[in-house]
Amino acid sequence: MSPFSLLLIAAILLVDGGYGLALSWATPEPWLVFVMAFAPAVVVVLLSWVACRMVRECFVRDGDTTSARRVASGCRLFRYLLILNMLFVILVMDWLSVVRGVAGDQILLDELIAISPLLVASLLMARCWYPVDQIMSNRTVSTLRNGPWRFAWGQFCMEQLLVLVPALLVFGVLELTQTTVVQAWGDVFGQSLLVLGVILVFVSTPLIMRLFLSWKPMASGELRDRLHSVCRRHRVRIREILLWPTGGLILNAAVIGLTGRLRYIVLTETLVDTLPQEYTEAVMAHEVAHVRHVHIPWMFASIVAMVLMIEVVTTPFAHLLMDDVWIQLGLMLVTIGIGFGWISRRFEQQADAFAAVHLSDSSENDVVTLHSVTTVMNSLYSIASLNGAPANRYSWRHGSTAWRCRNLEQIIGCSLSSLPVDRLVSRIKLAIVLVGLISILILVSSSTGVLA
Repeated sequence: MSPFSLLLIAAILLVDGGYGLALSWATPEPWLVFVMAFAPAVVVVLLSWVACRMVRECFVRDGDTTSARRVASGCRLFRYLLILNMLFVILVMDWLSVVRGVAGDQILLDELIAISPLLVASLLMARCWYPVDQIMSNRTVSTLRNGPWRFAWGQFCMEQLLVLVPALLVFGVLELTQTTVVQAWGDVFGQSLLVLGVILVFVSTPLIMRLFLSWKPMASGELRDRLHSVCRRHRVRIREILLWPTGGLILNAAVIGLTGRLRYIVLTETLVDTLPQEYTEAVMAHEVAHVRHVHIPWMFASIVAMVLMIEVVTTPFAHLLMDDVWIQLGLMLVTIGIGFGWISRRFEQQADAFAAVHLSDSSENDVVTLHSVTTVMNSLYSIASLNGAPANRYSWRHGSTAWRCRNLEQIIGCSLSSLPVDRLVSRIKLAIVLVGLISILILVSSSTGVLA
């Protein structure tokens, strides 16, 4: 799941707040802004189609699949370039004003049109990748039942919609509170509506995503009972275990929802069909760990703490800076990029260790066993391999599979109730609380900043 969709929403919020950097040479020429928004997307889709077609032809002619990984790396680079280009045209070239000049300033409509080049390009790039996926999946698991557009839709949902849909809904609530009808009722009513709307979005998002993405309950059987027992053992309430028909060789899992009655654990159908039951149980325990250790709220709290900390650091120098908002934004992006990624990887490390503890037999001296660690490691390597991802491929939020497995090797023989990573995460949570509280006290006492 990509976090870059949130960057697009943040860029639109900055523009609406008057912090865009529209260039004088771009504003009078809307056609140039239009070309800058759509031309890179068209070029990237065409390059992806040519590259994927070449991979397919090489496989048919020589049976060679080595070029598939190079093309996969190229496609990831293309996506990053498209995101950077979209941020550029929104923040610098006043793309949103061009869209609103044609479509008007309607709730969510203009924003969806503005980011549509990236969304459509992502869907078409996934469609281009389908023949390569078929090459790789034919060597492991049959996907003949999956058509190219169903596969593309599954990839698009995994990469974009899981983050974009709730983010857009929150943005829509914000736009609603800024309409003249709502503002006529006063600021208190508008702020109350905003808070209520955001809470409603977070509560209802799991239900919306379930309907929107065709998630279906896992059929009764030995595996379902085994996975539900993981939740019962660790006292984690969920509404249901759902299967996601992604239409391709995608092995993934996620926890959706913050409350027990509206919390789902989602597994892709391919993961359930491909992995042995013990590996699937390890994946389930990993997802349960995120709930048991309250990782999602703590990740949100870490972002809030870092934003407040940057506000404290930059406020004394605001009178010396001409563009203090942009400097603050740059510092926030750097700090969150480094700090949030580091924290997220430690939470993933804790979830991996939790899965190993879950699989360990407590009768064996109450220590993490070699068998349990090996099972979790094998599940990680299997998922990476079947997803076509090298074990050493780095992920900002998760780290690499090789790095995660090295961390798992270090807990063999450790006490089940006292793992080093648990102590590290406890210190991280304490630091988040202290940074947040100290920053709030400083901002309030100085009567400056966002809390003034």
